[in-house]
Amino acid sequence: MIPTPKSVPEIFREFKRRRAGIIKALTIDFDRFYQECDPEKDALCLFGLPNETWEVKKPLDMVPPEFPDPVLGINIVRDDARGKEYWLSYVAVHSDAWLISATFYFASLCRIEKRARELLFDSINDLPTVNEVVSKVILAKNPAAAAAAAAAAAAAAAAVHDNRSTRRSTRTRVKTAERKKRLMNREQHVEPVKLMPIEAEYIEHYKCPSCSNEGAKF
Repeated sequence: MIPTPKSVPEIFREFKRRRAGIIKALTIDFDRFYQECDPEKDALCLFGLPNETWEVKKPLDMVPPEFPDPVLGINIVRDDARGKEYWLSYVAVHSDAWLISATFYFASLCRIEKRARELLFDSINDLPTVNEVVSKVILAKNPAAAAAAAAAAAAAAAAVHDNRSTRRSTRTRVKTAERKKRLMNREQHVEPVKLMPIEAEYIEHYKCPSCSNEGAKF
């Protein structure tokens, strides 16, 4: 039984931790990840885990699945003739799609209302995608491989991006800025409140770090 986050901030934290695990697999741990994706094995998936680690394994043996599965068969196409960089980007864009799927699966289970879903999406969109992170690594190591990485990203871009989010994102940032201002006492505090949109929206009381000894709340 997979634990289910119970609130929007918890869902976002789950997203960030699973994302961090996938990025680690595709960058820092790439050599080990590459070896575990043996094409001779059964079709495998890359799972980002909520403890910021990763695992390559077969999908959950449950029909219907309890939890959205990542793309199946990443190991089968590992030795694609287009090169290692192309395969890496292929895994990255499908991982982005899976992270979104898993996140809004949790949001549906929790019956998150429309405004909170928009806030969740905008908070996710403020972070670079897995593919953007991986592409920078590929470009730094091998500039000639950048074209292959870009081709892989373009092929799956529709699964990860929604161009119609721009206006919603702008509205959310304005609301977040207003919320942050309300959390500040202008007469005593001149430093900006460093909160993410989801934290600013759901926080009940803000305690200023510089005034924590006085126990001031706003």
